[in-house]
Amino acid sequence: MTVVAPFTRLTPSFGFVYCGVMRTSDGSVEWLEDFITAWHGPRQPSYGLTETELPEFLPVPLRRLYRHAGRWPGPNPEENLPDSPGIFQQQDVLVRAEALSLHDGTVEFLSENQDSWTCRVTAAGPAAPVVLSNAHWMWDDDSEGEYTPLTPSLEQFLTSFVLQETVFGCRNLATTSEPAALPDQSIPLWLDGWYVSEEPSHSFWSVDFALVADISGTRWVGWNGPDAPSAELGKLQMIRS
Repeated sequence: MTVVAPFTRLTPSFGFVYCGVMRTSDGSVEWLEDFITAWHGPRQPSYGLTETELPEFLPVPLRRLYRHAGRWPGPNPEENLPDSPGIFQQQDVLVRAEALSLHDGTVEFLSENQDSWTCRVTAAGPAAPVVLSNAHWMWDDDSEGEYTPLTPSLEQFLTSFVLQETVFGCRNLATTSEPAALPDQSIPLWLDGWYVSEEPSHSFWSVDFALVADISGTRWVGWNGPDAPSAELGKLQMIRS
Protein backbone atom coordinates (compact mmCIF):
# COMPACT_ATOMS: atom_id res chain seq x y z
CA MET A 1 0.00 0.00 0.00
CA THR A 2 1.42 3.39 -0.98
CA VAL A 3 2.13 5.70 1.92
CA VAL A 4 0.54 9.08 1.30
CA ALA A 5 2.11 10.97 4.19
CA PRO A 6 3.25 10.34 7.76
CA PHE A 7 0.97 11.00 10.68
CA THR A 8 1.40 14.52 12.00
CA ARG A 9 0.03 15.56 15.34
CA LEU A 10 -1.31 19.09 15.53
CA THR A 11 -2.54 21.32 18.32
CA PRO A 12 -5.02 19.79 20.78
CA SER A 13 -8.56 21.07 20.39
CA PHE A 14 -11.36 20.59 22.94
CA GLY A 15 -9.44 17.78 24.59
CA PHE A 16 -8.71 15.98 21.34
CA VAL A 17 -5.76 16.02 18.98
CA TYR A 18 -6.70 16.19 15.33
CA CYS A 19 -4.48 15.30 12.41
CA GLY A 20 -3.85 17.52 9.44
CA VAL A 21 -1.72 14.93 7.65
CA MET A 22 -2.54 11.24 7.53
CA ARG A 23 -1.68 8.18 5.51
CA THR A 24 -3.78 5.51 3.88
CA SER A 25 -4.42 2.41 5.96
CA ASP A 26 -2.75 -0.83 5.00
CA GLY A 27 -5.34 -2.76 6.99
CA SER A 28 -2.95 -3.51 9.84
CA VAL A 29 -3.26 -3.09 13.59
CA GLU A 30 0.01 -1.13 13.48
CA TRP A 31 -1.76 1.50 11.38
CA LEU A 32 -4.65 1.58 13.84
CA GLU A 33 -2.28 2.13 16.75
CA ASP A 34 -0.67 5.08 14.94
CA PHE A 35 -4.03 6.53 13.94
CA ILE A 36 -5.56 6.27 17.42
CA THR A 37 -2.58 7.97 19.04
CA ALA A 38 -2.39 10.66 16.37
CA TRP A 39 -6.10 11.52 16.63
CA HIS A 40 -6.76 11.03 20.34
CA GLY A 41 -3.22 11.36 21.75
CA PRO A 42 -1.12 11.67 23.73
CA ARG A 43 -1.44 8.08 24.90
CA GLN A 44 -1.08 7.30 28.60
CA PRO A 45 0.05 3.86 29.85
CA SER A 46 -3.26 3.49 31.68
CA TYR A 47 -5.14 3.69 28.36
CA GLY A 48 -4.12 0.14 27.46
CA LEU A 49 -4.09 -3.22 29.19
CA THR A 50 -1.08 -5.31 30.09
CA GLU A 51 -0.51 -8.74 28.60
CA THR A 52 -1.41 -10.43 31.88
CA GLU A 53 -4.76 -8.63 32.02
CA LEU A 54 -5.94 -10.22 28.77
CA PRO A 55 -7.26 -13.77 28.32
CA GLU A 56 -5.04 -16.19 26.43
CA PHE A 57 -7.84 -17.04 23.99
CA LEU A 58 -7.86 -13.52 22.48
CA PRO A 59 -6.51 -13.45 18.88
CA VAL A 60 -3.37 -11.37 18.34
CA PRO A 61 -4.90 -8.44 16.36
CA LEU A 62 -7.61 -7.93 18.98
CA ARG A 63 -5.09 -8.41 21.77
CA ARG A 64 -2.95 -5.64 20.31
CA LEU A 65 -5.91 -3.27 20.11
CA TYR A 66 -6.77 -3.89 23.76
CA ARG A 67 -3.14 -3.47 24.80
CA HIS A 68 -2.95 -0.14 23.01
CA ALA A 69 -6.37 1.35 23.74
CA GLY A 70 -8.54 -1.09 25.68
CA ARG A 71 -9.15 1.46 28.43
CA TRP A 72 -8.79 4.68 26.46
CA PRO A 73 -11.41 7.03 27.93
CA GLY A 74 -13.95 8.72 25.71
CA PRO A 75 -14.85 12.42 25.64
CA ASN A 76 -17.29 11.90 28.54
CA PRO A 77 -15.78 9.20 30.79
CA GLU A 78 -18.64 9.48 33.27
CA GLU A 79 -20.97 8.01 30.62
CA ASN A 80 -18.95 4.79 30.33
CA LEU A 81 -18.38 1.89 32.69
CA PRO A 82 -15.10 2.00 34.63
CA ASP A 83 -12.10 0.79 32.64
CA SER A 84 -14.11 0.88 29.42
CA PRO A 85 -12.65 1.69 26.00
CA GLY A 86 -14.75 4.86 25.78
CA ILE A 87 -13.43 5.88 22.37
CA PHE A 88 -14.86 2.62 21.01
CA GLN A 89 -18.36 2.93 22.46
CA GLN A 90 -19.94 5.65 20.34
CA GLN A 91 -21.99 3.78 17.74
CA ASP A 92 -21.12 0.15 18.35
CA VAL A 93 -19.41 -1.11 21.49
CA LEU A 94 -16.09 -2.86 22.04
CA VAL A 95 -16.59 -5.20 24.98
CA ARG A 96 -14.68 -4.36 28.16
CA ALA A 97 -11.71 -6.67 28.60
CA GLU A 98 -13.10 -7.86 31.93
CA ALA A 99 -16.25 -9.09 30.17
CA LEU A 100 -14.55 -11.12 27.42
CA SER A 101 -15.47 -14.80 27.53
CA LEU A 102 -15.54 -17.89 25.35
CA HIS A 103 -18.70 -19.07 23.56
CA ASP A 104 -18.25 -22.41 21.80
CA GLY A 105 -14.70 -21.58 20.77
CA THR A 106 -15.43 -17.95 19.90
CA VAL A 107 -15.01 -14.65 21.74
CA GLU A 108 -17.83 -12.10 21.77
CA PHE A 109 -15.99 -8.78 21.44
CA LEU A 110 -18.40 -6.25 19.93
CA SER A 111 -22.09 -5.38 20.10
CA GLU A 112 -24.43 -3.01 18.33
CA ASN A 113 -25.36 -0.03 20.51
CA GLN A 114 -28.86 -1.38 21.20
CA ASP A 115 -27.76 -5.02 21.38
CA SER A 116 -29.51 -5.78 18.09
CA TRP A 117 -26.55 -7.90 17.04
CA THR A 118 -23.10 -8.89 18.23
CA CYS A 119 -19.83 -10.02 16.69
CA ARG A 120 -17.59 -12.88 17.70
CA VAL A 121 -14.17 -14.08 16.58
CA THR A 122 -12.67 -17.54 16.71
CA ALA A 123 -10.34 -18.02 19.66
CA ALA A 124 -6.58 -17.76 19.26
CA GLY A 125 -5.09 -20.74 17.45
CA PRO A 126 -2.93 -21.77 14.49
CA ALA A 127 -5.56 -20.72 11.94
CA ALA A 128 -6.31 -17.10 11.02
CA PRO A 129 -9.11 -15.69 13.20
CA VAL A 130 -12.56 -15.60 11.62
CA VAL A 131 -15.08 -12.87 12.49
CA LEU A 132 -18.72 -13.95 12.83
CA SER A 133 -21.91 -11.99 13.40
CA ASN A 134 -25.64 -12.51 13.88
CA ALA A 135 -26.43 -9.18 12.21
CA HIS A 136 -27.81 -10.97 9.17
CA TRP A 137 -31.30 -11.11 10.63
CA MET A 138 -31.65 -7.45 9.58
CA TRP A 139 -31.88 -8.48 5.93
CA ASP A 140 -32.41 -12.25 6.09
CA ASP A 141 -35.24 -13.54 8.29
CA ASP A 142 -33.98 -17.11 8.00
CA SER A 143 -30.69 -16.37 9.78
CA GLU A 144 -31.97 -14.80 12.99
CA GLY A 145 -29.81 -15.80 15.92
CA GLU A 146 -27.25 -17.62 13.79
CA TYR A 147 -23.62 -16.54 13.72
CA THR A 148 -22.21 -16.59 10.21
CA PRO A 149 -18.68 -15.76 9.01
CA LEU A 150 -18.06 -12.25 7.72
CA THR A 151 -15.98 -11.42 4.65
CA PRO A 152 -13.25 -9.22 6.15
CA SER A 153 -10.26 -10.40 8.09
CA LEU A 154 -10.18 -9.41 11.75
CA GLU A 155 -7.72 -6.57 10.99
CA GLN A 156 -9.92 -5.24 8.18
CA PHE A 157 -13.02 -5.45 10.36
CA LEU A 158 -11.27 -3.57 13.17
CA THR A 159 -10.15 -0.85 10.75
CA SER A 160 -13.74 -0.17 9.68
CA PHE A 161 -14.87 -0.28 13.31
CA VAL A 162 -12.21 2.04 14.76
CA LEU A 163 -12.66 4.65 12.03
CA GLN A 164 -16.44 4.51 12.40
CA GLU A 165 -16.20 5.04 16.16
CA THR A 166 -13.73 7.90 15.70
CA VAL A 167 -16.07 9.78 13.37
CA PHE A 168 -19.13 9.25 15.58
CA GLY A 169 -17.10 10.21 18.64
CA CYS A 170 -16.13 13.65 17.33
CA ARG A 171 -17.30 16.66 19.30
CA ASN A 172 -18.99 18.01 16.15
CA LEU A 173 -20.92 15.60 13.93
CA ALA A 174 -22.90 16.37 10.79
CA THR A 175 -24.44 14.69 7.77
CA THR A 176 -25.11 15.95 4.29
CA SER A 177 -28.03 14.88 2.15
CA GLU A 178 -26.25 15.91 -1.04
CA PRO A 179 -22.66 14.70 -0.82
CA ALA A 180 -20.33 16.85 -2.88
CA ALA A 181 -17.19 15.70 -4.62
CA LEU A 182 -14.41 15.56 -2.06
CA PRO A 183 -11.83 18.38 -2.14
CA ASP A 184 -8.50 17.78 -3.84
CA GLN A 185 -6.72 17.85 -0.47
CA SER A 186 -8.70 14.87 0.86
CA ILE A 187 -6.65 11.81 1.80
CA PRO A 188 -8.28 8.38 1.50
CA LEU A 189 -7.85 6.51 4.76
CA TRP A 190 -9.88 3.34 4.11
CA LEU A 191 -12.07 2.76 1.06
CA ASP A 192 -14.81 0.18 0.50
CA GLY A 193 -14.19 -1.41 3.87
CA TRP A 194 -16.27 -4.38 4.98
CA TYR A 195 -18.16 -4.48 8.26
CA VAL A 196 -21.22 -6.59 9.15
CA SER A 197 -23.21 -6.21 5.93
CA GLU A 198 -22.86 -8.41 2.86
CA GLU A 199 -21.06 -5.78 0.82
CA PRO A 200 -18.42 -3.07 1.33
CA SER A 201 -20.07 -0.29 3.32
CA HIS A 202 -17.42 1.89 4.99
CA SER A 203 -15.15 4.51 3.36
CA PHE A 204 -13.19 7.22 5.16
CA TRP A 205 -11.16 10.29 4.24
CA SER A 206 -9.17 12.94 6.05
CA VAL A 207 -10.02 16.47 4.87
CA ASP A 208 -7.89 19.05 6.66
CA PHE A 209 -8.87 18.67 10.35
CA ALA A 210 -12.09 16.72 9.68
CA LEU A 211 -12.90 13.09 9.08
CA VAL A 212 -15.39 12.19 6.36
CA ALA A 213 -17.19 8.85 6.28
CA ASP A 214 -19.50 7.27 3.74
CA ILE A 215 -21.30 4.51 5.67
CA SER A 216 -24.05 2.50 4.00
CA GLY A 217 -25.01 5.38 1.73
CA THR A 218 -24.88 8.21 4.29
CA ARG A 219 -22.09 10.77 4.45
CA TRP A 220 -20.90 11.84 7.89
CA VAL A 221 -18.45 14.60 8.78
CA GLY A 222 -16.80 14.77 12.19
CA TRP A 223 -14.38 17.27 13.69
CA ASN A 224 -13.34 18.51 17.11
CA GLY A 225 -12.28 22.13 16.72
CA PRO A 226 -14.29 25.36 16.72
CA ASP A 227 -13.91 26.01 13.00
CA ALA A 228 -16.29 24.55 10.44
CA PRO A 229 -14.78 22.17 7.87
CA SER A 230 -14.30 23.01 4.23
CA ALA A 231 -17.37 24.40 2.46
CA GLU A 232 -16.44 22.05 -0.39
CA LEU A 233 -17.91 19.21 1.66
CA GLY A 234 -21.39 20.56 0.91
CA LYS A 235 -24.22 21.81 3.11
CA LEU A 236 -23.95 20.15 6.50
CA GLN A 237 -26.84 19.23 8.77
CA MET A 238 -25.57 19.29 12.35
CA ILE A 239 -26.24 16.26 14.52
CA ARG A 240 -24.11 17.37 17.46
CA SER A 241 -21.95 20.38 18.26
